[in-house]
Amino acid sequence: SKAQVGINQSTDATTLEIYGRAHTPSKAITIGTGTNTIDLNASNTFILTIPSSVSSLPVIDLTASSYPSGSTFTFIVKNESSQELDFSDKFYFAGGDPSISTGSAGQPAIDLISFVSDGTNVYATIAQKLEPSSGT
Repeated sequence: SKAQVGINQSTDATTLEIYGRAHTPSKAITIGTGTNTIDLNASNTFILTIPSSVSSLPVIDLTASSYPSGSTFTFIVKNESSQELDFSDKFYFAGGDPSISTGSAGQPAIDLISFVSDGTNVYATIAQKLEPSSGT
């Protein structure tokens, strides 16, 4: 069966068909010193900016009910500081703790982190030091 998405649609179905583009606006978050808890219910794509004023290691954590099994989300990390990020023990990266690229004021280092959840933990891949292509 097929599902329709919209107001007053409550019929259970096994297939969801979307025609056209599906879009969830990204959520911009400024990261500060200490623990920064992100609610994944706000979006699937988060732009995390670490300003140059951050002087000690920030920690990323998640709101407990915001990452059900099978959910995916992405962090675009724009780091203008000399600090890396620390992640709570819900996050799994190849090799353990990741190294986040560092930048400077007006010259952020950009990393892309993609996640998938099993409902208990989130598993990540990271692309680091993204730069614009030469455009040729």
